[in-house]
Amino acid sequence: DNEDCIDVILTREEIANTIGTATESAIRLLSNLKKDGVIDLLGKKIKILNKNALKNISEGY
Repeated sequence: DNEDCIDVILTREEIANTIGTATESAIRLLSNLKKDGVIDLLGKKIKILNKNALKNISEGY
């Protein structure tokens, strides 16, 4: 089911630069989101597992 999958064409370094942080911080953030069950990392894809949690995080809750 690829409905909630995002094909990532950026490297981890490019993602970090886009959000204005160090590569290590971006990797840690993605890992924490995975550990918390918000996303899953599938190679070059990011699968959103919990849209509500991701929305709340993005809004600062």
